Amino acid sequence: HTGRELVAKQGFLFLKSVTTRPPRIDKSGQVVEGEYVYVSNKEFEEMEEKDEFLWTAEDPAQGCHYGTTKKSVTEALADERAPYVTILFWEKAAELFCHLKALGRESEVHLVFLSAHEDILRERAAKRDGLTPIAVERLKDSVPWPHQAINSKYPFRFVNSEGSPAETLDRVAQVFLRENNGKSKVTTWIVKEG
Repeated sequence: HTGRELVAKQGFLFLKSVTTRPPRIDKSGQVVEGEYVYVSNKEFEEMEEKDEFLWTAEDPAQGCHYGTTKKSVTEALADERAPYVTILFWEKAAELFCHLKALGRESEVHLVFLSAHEDILRERAAKRDGLTPIAVERLKDSVPWPHQAINSKYPFRFVNSEGSPAETLDRVAQVFLRENNGKSKVTTWIVKEG
């Protein structure tokens, strides 16, 4: 199973982000649909100028940009199907929380911090991309995140992500259902993976 298939199996939907990166291609040579809205650098810049994004981020390793539009968050809040998932750096989750608080809907966001021991994160990074200088830098940058999240004013729930992706998603779903009775419309996962 892909991560997205596992997330869907738990009943979550992905909040679609915008990116300038090239589309992901599956084994049959087809573009993986539903993952992102793919735009050119020029289109991304125009969206930024029009203030369409709630937040943006740059991935220097890939030389591309990511962003989540205000419209997609508003649509997720109105959708009656299932809670939406977005995966962010922890400070971007705080931006989402502030935005929803300004709308009087902060009770509808669920902030989940997924974390694992540093050795496990290093092993995962090595398997995924190799321990490139950028991967090592990302790991180093993520070290203070849990402490910063704990000391923030935002209601993060911490979930251990050691083990398989399916086990982690089961733990997230249990926390989500137990603590929020499924009332949240957007659940944000902070993945301390570097």
